Amino acid sequence: MEIIAGLIIGLLIGLTGIGAGTITAPLLIMVWNIDPPTAVGTALFFSTIVKAVSSLTYFKAGNIDKRYITIMAGGGIPGVIGGSWLINVMDKDFRSLVILIVGLIVLISSLINIFTCLFPYKEYLSKFGDKSPFFLLPLSTLIGLEVGFTSAGAGALGTAFLLLFTKMNISKIIGTDLSFGLIISLVGALLHSGYGNIEWNILKLMLIGGVVGALIGSLIGNRYPQKKLKLVVSFMLLIIASNLIYKSLEGGMI
Repeated sequence: MEIIAGLIIGLLIGLTGIGAGTITAPLLIMVWNIDPPTAVGTALFFSTIVKAVSSLTYFKAGNIDKRYITIMAGGGIPGVIGGSWLINVMDKDFRSLVILIVGLIVLISSLINIFTCLFPYKEYLSKFGDKSPFFLLPLSTLIGLEVGFTSAGAGALGTAFLLLFTKMNISKIIGTDLSFGLIISLVGALLHSGYGNIEWNILKLMLIGGVVGALIGSLIGNRYPQKKLKLVVSFMLLIIASNLIYKSLEGGMI
């Protein structure tokens, strides 16, 4: 089961840039009943390896923008350090709160991606000119903070913000966001590993499928537009988010 889950998540990551933490951490919490800090650390480690595979393929195809990676990493790295520290000093009595925050992040991410896929927002943003660094730097700090805290959002939110504030095509956006996600996932994974928040047995099995899925997905994603698939994934994330929010409020996962 872990191998199949890793394969599916890796495939989605390679195709759309979404899924590393947004799906992995909730899945570990809901299916394997892993404690939130350990689920976050395991998801970040999984994300690091799988995004390394996907990013390499996009890099070879020239679908990575170094300027935007530098800007986003400048905000994301301090953020992920802060988020990783925060979840590890939080009292265990707040477990349901962590699950609620994960659910809300996934919900917001999916709604933003649905919006960017369905509505012609570009014409309204063009009047601002190229203000992307002004927007992306602070937003990347927020992404890093919640990635360190929940592991979710680097793919979904990062892709959404690049869609909103840049004029890159979808393949380059996915490649750039994968590389940004790789950087902050690596920092977060190392920090969580130091805290002992890795479930190694499950991680090893998921990586077997995840690496294969990411390779296949990125090879396909570099050749074909994936806007419709991103929309489908976003609606699927709405279901995951709703389930997490319901269970956290119900108190059934405390």
